[in-house]
Amino acid sequence: MGAAERISVYQAPGMEYNEERCKWYVINQAGNPIDACIKMYGIEEFVNMIENRETKKNPKYDLMIQQHKFEVLANKVDFYFGSKGNAKQDDEVFYFVPPAISP
Repeated sequence: MGAAERISVYQAPGMEYNEERCKWYVINQAGNPIDACIKMYGIEEFVNMIENRETKKNPKYDLMIQQHKFEVLANKVDFYFGSKGNAKQDDEVFYFVPPAISP
């Protein structure tokens, strides 16, 4: 039998539950059952099951999602209009092309 790592769901005061801790938990603790469900039901059905689950939503995850969206948008704004100028990235799907300025 392999060694299992015990984790606690309890969060001590002062420890911030953030995007990285959420990602770590999903990948390292729940990754195997998620992988099994995707392989059994397919990704579309798995997403459907998650979106329609009966579990009550936790507002901390909604806040985490809003914070993530804000950070992604802020990074894009900074990339296109901030100190980095209008540089292009190869891994971006779209490129910013400034509009022509007519006098």
